[in-house]
Amino acid sequence: MLLTSSSCLDLIRVVVIMETNPINPNPNDAGSYPLFLGKMFTCPECEQHLLEEILTGVTVRSCITKLNKPTDGSSVPDVQYENDPAMDDGELSSIQCFNCGEQIADDFDDLIEKIETNEGNMWSDPPVTTP
Repeated sequence: MLLTSSSCLDLIRVVVIMETNPINPNPNDAGSYPLFLGKMFTCPECEQHLLEEILTGVTVRSCITKLNKPTDGSSVPDVQYENDPAMDDGELSSIQCFNCGEQIADDFDDLIEKIETNEGNMWSDPPVTTP
């Protein structure tokens, strides 16, 4: 097995940059929900609130900090990395629900239009936090 510091992936899932990035929003805290142009996304399929972008042709570079032979009888070595990988290139394929994969938009222009027109009734104001 050849390990390199960069690899070209056919597909990589990356969370869309949001104003906040919680995995489990607190329904009692409006500030814990991810916001897209000030609106909260709710997936029509699974009712979750996170989006992700799907990129193709991405080059990922990871700094390897440790490599050990497999100890569990598999052929896969134990590899440890420093921090998050760096990504270059890539083309946006689609934007979808992070939880279930329901496709929401083709690109960011399409996403912005859907938010502004509330297409699919997926966009709402975040809940109001009561003290």
